[in-house]
Amino acid sequence: MKAATKFWICAKIKEWLVEDSTIVPTELKRRIKEQYKVSISYKREYDGKLLAVDKFFGNWKQSFDKLYKFKAQIEQTSPDSFVVIDHHTIEGKIRFNRFFLQ
Repeated sequence: MKAATKFWICAKIKEWLVEDSTIVPTELKRRIKEQYKVSISYKREYDGKLLAVDKFFGNWKQSFDKLYKFKAQIEQTSPDSFVVIDHHTIEGKIRFNRFFLQ
């Protein structure tokens, strides 16, 4: 169905994502087919989920960039604090692992 844009999908799945933000696109696709009788591609469902996640939680890259500013602010205001941002690089891209604060 061409009318099932990523924006339409985003609007329809937002309540499901509020209940469970870890729900996978395959399950979202199944629920849309069941509730709205619409068949959509996995790619379109995935794009709709990414759009919804960005709306709810903000852009992941921007959030990660803000993490280093947050770390600097903690270190400045609490000099005795120990702050570590643990990440690793995969195929030239930085992947966040964990944030440690003591």
